[in-house]
Amino acid sequence: MSAYDLLAPHYDVVTGDPVREAALVRGILERRHSRAATLLDVACGTGAITAVLAGKYQVSGLDISPGMLVVARGKLPGIPLYLADMASFKLDARFDAIVCTYQGVNHLLGWPAWDGFFGCVHDHLNDGGLFVFDIATITYLMTMASIPKIVQAFGDNYLVIRVSMIDDRIFSWHVEVFERAHSDLTGRGAGLGAQADLFAAMHRIGIQIDRSMWTEVRSHICLDQNGKTICEVPVREVTTAWDRVYRALRQAFSNEHYHGGMTLVRMDVFDSRGKRFVGKRIAGVCNTAIASSSCLQPRWNGKQR
Repeated sequence: MSAYDLLAPHYDVVTGDPVREAALVRGILERRHSRAATLLDVACGTGAITAVLAGKYQVSGLDISPGMLVVARGKLPGIPLYLADMASFKLDARFDAIVCTYQGVNHLLGWPAWDGFFGCVHDHLNDGGLFVFDIATITYLMTMASIPKIVQAFGDNYLVIRVSMIDDRIFSWHVEVFERAHSDLTGRGAGLGAQADLFAAMHRIGIQIDRSMWTEVRSHICLDQNGKTICEVPVREVTTAWDRVYRALRQAFSNEHYHGGMTLVRMDVFDSRGKRFVGKRIAGVCNTAIASSSCLQPRWNGKQR
């Protein structure tokens, strides 16, 4: 399971309202390519911005994380969503516009990947097409690395980010999600719909998948008050039990990043200028699950395609 898969359930809450970012992209497109109709969102993540842009454009999405795309499919039923590497994707489609937001380009770790990405964008744009993207600047990355840690609250949970400079070109982002729970996470729910991407991700991290983990649903049946079938709709669905998924993932997840019976007594928050804020003391004991991940971001080396 990749770092992005671990963050997928929390990604939308952490990144916040996508409307402002989507409005910025749409404004650029309307000024620079007012006739654009088809759009590809590269590194679309959970599809938050893609879903907003779908109100104006015929959208598609692409991401390397199966977990992110599972969330995106819930927002974008029927929309083409491609599982692919942004540095080497090949699709049987071209687009009037391609966008890459939330500093997705910075997740490419070297110039060959950057070169490959911009080449893929070129190959998938229609003549006169427009590419809109953003990047984290060197100044921004160095500022982030100068802050010991950044704590962001979302709901009752906390995101802790530590950024460090690996060398003069690479920055490491260590992200931990502290999810508050007062009981074992097996009690989080009963049945749930499952996607093939979920089982594929579980298989990749060494979880043995067998037929007992899911139930195939072939139709939805509507009954009247006497129990007589009045309607049957054919479907192709797979359902599973949260308990089966959670216990398998828990066994595969390192104990180093799972802390039960912990009490949060202090929270220090640093803003972008390094100013320190001390949060309130929080009483009570809780079981806290931590999804830990690291990603690297390179400094742009100044070369241009």
